[in-house]
Amino acid sequence: MAFKISAVHAVWPEVQTALQIQGAIEVRAYGVLPVTEDFLRQVMQEILLQHGRSDLTAIAVMLLKELTVNAAKANFKSIIFKENGLDPEDPEHYERGMSLFKDAFSEAMPYIYGPKVKLENLYVLVIMSFDKNKLRIEVRNNTPMKKHEEARVREKLALAMSCEDIGDFLMNHGDDTEGAGLGIFLSLAALRAAGVDPRVCTIKTDGKHGTLASFELPLEKSYQPKLEKY
Repeated sequence: MAFKISAVHAVWPEVQTALQIQGAIEVRAYGVLPVTEDFLRQVMQEILLQHGRSDLTAIAVMLLKELTVNAAKANFKSIIFKENGLDPEDPEHYERGMSLFKDAFSEAMPYIYGPKVKLENLYVLVIMSFDKNKLRIEVRNNTPMKKHEEARVREKLALAMSCEDIGDFLMNHGDDTEGAGLGIFLSLAALRAAGVDPRVCTIKTDGKHGTLASFELPLEKSYQPKLEKY
């Protein structure tokens, strides 16, 4: 059983109790506002503190922020395409939609599009599950990636896995279609620096119902996670 909460309505003493007796916490959000990010960071810090792995907090928070913001942006993008009658499978429509998305992108975007995605029942679901060996974070959103989007994301992941120099990554592998991929590169580089294989991070879609991004962190230093091949 997971402890299911809305970050906006969470009462922190109840969350702390849940962390003691439950193996998972689920947080559902729409715009991923700063208050949601702060709450997720507090939960993450508490889990790692309780298991003696506070050394991983900064890395975990960085990666969680990257995945949740990307998930929310995918939902926002879906609304923009729908509002403008654009087919994301049509290359010309996709290019136009991405241009509109970039024009709309700002710090106010979660406040503007959060209510819209909620009306469409598009959400970001964060699941933190943990035991004595590992902390697993899943970030789900119910906007599936298209095949060309998934291919681009997996390509960037593979390149970020293999590239250790940020300058080389941006010069040779950065593109402006969906963002340069700098956030995921920095997150994976931080994992590598902490001695955690960056292949613990995965992003995939079923093409129909949604997209899943996840990563695992060892709470027991001898724990060996299952690794994705790229």
